[in-house]
Amino acid sequence: MKSATDKLAIARALQEIGALLELKSGEYFKARAYKLGARAVAESTEDIGKLIKQNRLTFVRAIGYALPRKIQEPHTTG
Repeated sequence: MKSATDKLAIARALQEIGALLELKSGEYFKARAYKLGARAVAESTEDIGKLIKQNRLTFVRAIGYALPRKIQEPHTTG
């Protein structure tokens, strides 16, 4: 069950980053990317840890090239 918990924690973190970007800096498009990435992580049927190890996060719909680093960090450090 750890991977499901990790996945939801990562999704919450991305959602929070998106909300903060929108509120503090008005960066709507960047905030939207984080929010879409959060949804993609939460709804993903694949193991996030496995995707990170295989360097395949960008294969998940709505995850671009900037988000994998933001996803890897909380996954590896907790």
